[in-house]
Amino acid sequence: MGGRFITCRQPESELVFVCSDCSHVVIKPSSCNVRFCPRCNGRRFRILEQKFGSGLSCIRAPAFLSLSYPNVSELEREALDYATRAFSKLRRSKCFRAVRGGFYGLDATFNAASQTYNVHVHVVIDTPFLNRNPIYARWLKITSDKGGKTRNVHIERAFYIDRGSGRKVKWHPRLDSHAKIKVLKACSNYLIKHAVKAPDLPDASMLAQFLMACYHKRLLQGFGSMFDLPPVPRRPMICAECGGSSFTFEGYAVVLAARAERILDRPLRHYSSFSWDAG
Repeated sequence: MGGRFITCRQPESELVFVCSDCSHVVIKPSSCNVRFCPRCNGRRFRILEQKFGSGLSCIRAPAFLSLSYPNVSELEREALDYATRAFSKLRRSKCFRAVRGGFYGLDATFNAASQTYNVHVHVVIDTPFLNRNPIYARWLKITSDKGGKTRNVHIERAFYIDRGSGRKVKWHPRLDSHAKIKVLKACSNYLIKHAVKAPDLPDASMLAQFLMACYHKRLLQGFGSMFDLPPVPRRPMICAECGGSSFTFEGYAVVLAARAERILDRPLRHYSSFSWDAG
């Protein structure tokens, strides 16, 4: 991942494609898709925004929910898997009966004082009722093996911050359509901003540990009525010469260039001229 990050969208990572119809050569930069890469995060944010935007627009009563349990000393894959399993149990409980669906994402922060990691779950839920007490009691029971007698469970009706007054404008059925769109936009940012950034860690080894823990881990997922969302439509690569969309991948440009250079450097073979008179 470190190598891909260093060469992200650089000339040494360019890919060569050849049009299957007219053999036109197209060279495209390659993205690393490492979570802390500033070059890729903007593109990933837009893709996730497009994917989950259609689902968020169907939510009738959005609310924010955040859940956490006691800190862990090591940020390993098991810590993230534990949070996923615990939330899976919670949303199948009676206290979630009024929740139609929603989206959840995993995040982790580092506590410098205790040198521990706080793994927590951010959720946007679609529910007409908000009752923290049963959710808190169930979450405490589910994560009781982690110790401690308290949990951080915060639930609040979704809102956006009005720039003029600085006050919270919470979701309400009688809000005008413009304000509702702003609330849904805040829901999208609430989820996706945690999925495309890396936590603020003091050294590179901790950051590498975090990246390995979440490697190929889906950190943003829908559930309930928002589980089966249509995939983001892919825009095919179009040939500028013939308009075709069928391409074959030939390899990295630097590798192909080095191979061509080695071939050109080979000495030419000399053959004796053929004579019709011979024989």
